[in-house]
Amino acid sequence: MFVREEIVDLYNNGVGVSEISRNTRVTKGAVHKVVQHFALHGTTQPFSCGGSEPTLITDDVLEVIEIWKLRKPSLSASEIRERLLREGICKYIYASECSIH
Repeated sequence: MFVREEIVDLYNNGVGVSEISRNTRVTKGAVHKVVQHFALHGTTQPFSCGGSEPTLITDDVLEVIEIWKLRKPSLSASEIRERLLREGICKYIYASECSIH
């Protein structure tokens, strides 16, 4: 049994956080986080650590950008971002998070 599963199993069987911490040699804070993660997500598997989910640009948006760059090769990233927002192609502030309406 993996440590995370053991922690959740012990907790569900009424064992306290301090005792789980001693038995598994994991800090109380880590035990609490594993239990909370399981309560919120229903899994003992950890999610990726830190950062945010990478967002991919859609093919439609990429095609629009390619056309703009062909027409005006000197177009900067900030100009592209502003134009994507102004023309309603993207609905978010950051161009990396854009999607077609």
